[in-house]
Amino acid sequence: MKHPSHAQWMGVVKVLLAVGLAAAAIEALALDRGTGPLGQPFVMGGIGQDEQGQIEHERAGFTLKVLTAAPSGEFLADVRTRIVGPNDQVFFDRKLSGPVLLINLPPGHYQVQTAFKGKQEAKPVDLRAGQQASLDFRFNPE
Repeated sequence: MKHPSHAQWMGVVKVLLAVGLAAAAIEALALDRGTGPLGQPFVMGGIGQDEQGQIEHERAGFTLKVLTAAPSGEFLADVRTRIVGPNDQVFFDRKLSGPVLLINLPPGHYQVQTAFKGKQEAKPVDLRAGQQASLDFRFNPE
């Protein structure tokens, strides 16, 4: 039985290293996923074109999209976002890791409350079965 040469082993090591680096890059682009306090799935992020593409691709699976940006259109992250639904139940309460939050909520009336650098804004939204809603919040980044 012939043993692999040093050059062949180095080739294998290079391939494994490349695969590991590619996996790390994909992980870095991964959107922040989770569930809210009442088990509602969400995805947030949207930093960069790759994440924006992922967000738009996944949007169909969610009932509400929240976008946070400056008046100029520049995206903002770190906006505290709280979603309160029927019977004052809190469905989401976190700082956003990117400018977009997608969340799957059941039909009903909700209040989306946001806060950024001491300024607050709230908007109501009614979600109906089979429909999607979108809300934009604009804050001055300075």
